[in-house]
Amino acid sequence: MSSEASVQCVSTVMSHDLGQEIYFVENDWGGIQVRESDQYIWVHCGGDSVQTACSKADPDRLCLEYMRRMLAFLPFRENRLGDVLLLGLGGGAMVRTIHHYWPDSQIDAIDIDGDMVEIAHNIFGVPWVDNIRIRVADAFCYVEQSLDSQVDTVFVDLFVGEEAVSEVYTESFVANCFEALLPSGVLVFNILAVEEQQFADFVSMVRKVFAKQTLCLNVPAHNNILLFAFKGPVVVPSQEELALRAQLLQDKLILPFEEYMRDMIYYNKNNHLIKAIYK
Repeated sequence: MSSEASVQCVSTVMSHDLGQEIYFVENDWGGIQVRESDQYIWVHCGGDSVQTACSKADPDRLCLEYMRRMLAFLPFRENRLGDVLLLGLGGGAMVRTIHHYWPDSQIDAIDIDGDMVEIAHNIFGVPWVDNIRIRVADAFCYVEQSLDSQVDTVFVDLFVGEEAVSEVYTESFVANCFEALLPSGVLVFNILAVEEQQFADFVSMVRKVFAKQTLCLNVPAHNNILLFAFKGPVVVPSQEELALRAQLLQDKLILPFEEYMRDMIYYNKNNHLIKAIYK
């Protein structure tokens, strides 16, 4: 099945609310519900939005388009992922994918909800292995006080129910994430661009912290915007090298990285990093 077909199937399942409930637990944010169809397992947290989904036939591949596009920065960093910190675990789909395709990466994942950790291991099959460490903790306190060592990539995907956590938009949190990164590290935000001015202010603040080394990417048919912030200077590849890296990732992950690069270029056409490639 092509990646495009997979996305269509997942969207169809969710929009028609097919499948049956296989797990539910109440919490302070409205409860966690896990549903299952013949093809997919997915999670709702405090609302109708799907937080995580996986294919039963190929559980190590990402199903949700916003998660897939969170990897779109890789061609700008020589396809290197390195050691990873995930702030917000969800059902663990990203953890499974990273562990499968980058088995040497150390993965640390932080989630405030212990029930979500149980779901990740017991329903979504996140393995118990030495290079995956999942901790029940407050992500904001963790990056401020408890970080063990710097990492290559930080993914931020923090929501309470269907609302983004307000602390995500603070300069102190962004600065703590900056400090959590190695000199060539990348910070990846999944944010909801519901209010245009709030989004613009947030991007401006991140660009200040990261010396304007940022790129944005849309998620078609969704309000999600992905923001990539590079800690060190980006070694800008040639057009040919960028295309080659995208093709290699497309073959490896079976995801449309050539499409992601086209969207990245279009969405950032006035960005100095893109202008340096297509001068």
